[in-house]
Amino acid sequence: MTQNKILQALVQAINSTEKLNGGDFNKHPDALYAYEILFGKERLKEVLESKNDLEYNAFYNVSGLFKIQIKNPNTPLDLAKHHVDKIISYFLKNHMLIYLIEIALSREEVKIAEHYINELSTLEQNSMHHGYRKFLDYYATKGSYQEFKNYLKLSKPAKPPRNIIDSSKTKFISKYSEINGIEKGVTIINDKIFGWKYCYALIEKQAHNYSLKEIEKFLNKYPKFVEHDQYIKPWFFVLHYSNQRPTEISDKEFNELLELIMTVDKSLKRGDGRLRDYMLFDIGGSVSDLNQINECKKNIIAPFYKRELNYHIKNLKEKTMGNKV
Repeated sequence: MTQNKILQALVQAINSTEKLNGGDFNKHPDALYAYEILFGKERLKEVLESKNDLEYNAFYNVSGLFKIQIKNPNTPLDLAKHHVDKIISYFLKNHMLIYLIEIALSREEVKIAEHYINELSTLEQNSMHHGYRKFLDYYATKGSYQEFKNYLKLSKPAKPPRNIIDSSKTKFISKYSEINGIEKGVTIINDKIFGWKYCYALIEKQAHNYSLKEIEKFLNKYPKFVEHDQYIKPWFFVLHYSNQRPTEISDKEFNELLELIMTVDKSLKRGDGRLRDYMLFDIGGSVSDLNQINECKKNIIAPFYKRELNYHIKNLKEKTMGNKV
């Protein structure tokens, strides 16, 4: 079956079942045919027989399958665009066009993606910023300052969801400092469009590329790091090792690191858990020395992290036994 026929069948199913409930979708010939040409009659039969909620819920997501197919490297962009244009639903077509912009950029087809942005404006002016956010993320991964800055305004950063903008800014700072060095990265985060809340991205992804002395030198040279987060030093020191997992740490270095981690306030939350717990878990999960792992586990409060380190210990022991056989 050609890719053209597959996409044609999926779009037909999308258009003809858009307003159907799950039970009616599961009986519709277009929905059944689209699944069959992708996975075969036997698989279709197996899936339908295995479901006990066919009366209420669709047995597959036809739009999701369409997205998978247009992302397929064997699907040319012009063929994907041809079939996106045939989607009747205004909102779904808009969504798929934005997704197609992301695919084009992942293939380094910047000019084509720009053309899609222009077409997006004819669909819904208010959604153009979602397309521009794909460009923002693209240039973030390149560390291209001017292009990133240009697309930031077009991306309407004040509009929700704002976490997408934060994610792109973090990626940009990380890549920019990787390419140009931490000192130039510090200059960039002083720009009003960023700020020191992004200082973690300067070192986090490349902490393993610097010695602990070099990291400490950076922190001493730029006191704003510690002003922003008093525990940023143990955080970067942990990442120096965990970025290299699996890794080995001498007992001397481990004890020094553990002492530093234990200075972190045990009640301080970061995300869904305690910062100190996460540091101990991260180090314990990065090494294979059982004494070091157990020392980390002993100082952890949250049962979840203790259990995870128990799994780590179990896997290490099984691996050791397997090597002896």
